[in-house]
Amino acid sequence: METMARKPSSSGKTAAPADAYPSWVILAPYGTHEKEESYSAADVNTLAAARTTTGHSIRAWLRLVPPPTPSPICVHFPESGKHIHPQVIAAHGDSVLFQIVFEEYY
Repeated sequence: METMARKPSSSGKTAAPADAYPSWVILAPYGTHEKEESYSAADVNTLAAARTTTGHSIRAWLRLVPPPTPSPICVHFPESGKHIHPQVIAAHGDSVLFQIVFEEYY
């Protein structure tokens, strides 16, 4: 997977101050597939964008919430005809390793 440089937000959103985030979070083991509307509201501080080996754009971010509520990983993959199941594999410090399973719609 090839990473992409993050473009400045066109919505004019500014980054949230560090004290606006919980000091620690519980990661939800399973994430969600988000629509374009949710992606536009993603937190730019937790957003990562990349391209798959086949050249498709993919974006992932964390929806951080204070414990004890688990914080899910959110994925936006505009490829139509697929359902996405993101799953957290491991986390350490400020890094999260996750996998995505694709399901074809029939």
